[in-house]
Amino acid sequence: MSVLINFSNTEERLGDFGSAKFKQRYQDSPMLLGLAYTLITLQWEGTPEILSDAFMPRAQDIDSFASTLSRLDYECRTQTLTSMHQLTQVSVPAFVEFDQVCTIFLGVSDGKAKLFDYRNNVLVEHALSDVTCQVCEISEYSKIFREPPPASQDKSNWIKHAFYRYNNEIKSLMILSLVINILGAMQPFFIMGVYNFALSSGSESTLFWLTSFAVFLALAEYGFKRLRMNILATSGKDLATHISKNVISKLLWLPYAMTSSAGVSSQLAA
Repeated sequence: MSVLINFSNTEERLGDFGSAKFKQRYQDSPMLLGLAYTLITLQWEGTPEILSDAFMPRAQDIDSFASTLSRLDYECRTQTLTSMHQLTQVSVPAFVEFDQVCTIFLGVSDGKAKLFDYRNNVLVEHALSDVTCQVCEISEYSKIFREPPPASQDKSNWIKHAFYRYNNEIKSLMILSLVINILGAMQPFFIMGVYNFALSSGSESTLFWLTSFAVFLALAEYGFKRLRMNILATSGKDLATHISKNVISKLLWLPYAMTSSAGVSSQLAA
């Protein structure tokens, strides 16, 4: 599709997104107009219809901006800046909200921020000040590739591809399992120590300390097991849902994939 679009002709792209049939949509959801200008700046190859279908309205415009772009495979980062002077370090285009004013940030020139006020459909300039502002910017990587970093996209190994988002949880589970096994292995030594040393010597202090350590190990093991179960109960459920959705989607797509790759006679027979 991108080969049919003249990205250098910005006026033509603005005309496509500003056609009369979308004006009512923009009036009902001004954030949609801000997203249209943002995507035109990014040389997005989609159409106004695709943007309208992907639009996700939220109570806050910044959440709607991030959710819609994430649905279009862009990676967004939201942060709070203590001063508008920090906008010089923000990549454009980006969403900027300050003093309850929502705009699309287009750059800085002569100490002034160039902003698109999508609610009033005008370009404005605002002097950089020490006002706190919220920013939602798009990562440079997703501007080019529109997908997560390569570490999460190693589809040659489906196990790595499915589990990449749970790397930290898996590492935590491995460490917790190791600690639990060590604590479980130490308990018999303390129990044997009670019978071999404390009871035979008749020392109450030795019996007290050995018993205390045994109880401490039992409580510690129980606590680590509870922590491990909490991780499995949360991330395990998300992982199962993630894998189920991928398996079902592949099964549903299989008949079309087989038909599209078959010969003409096979397609007619189908």
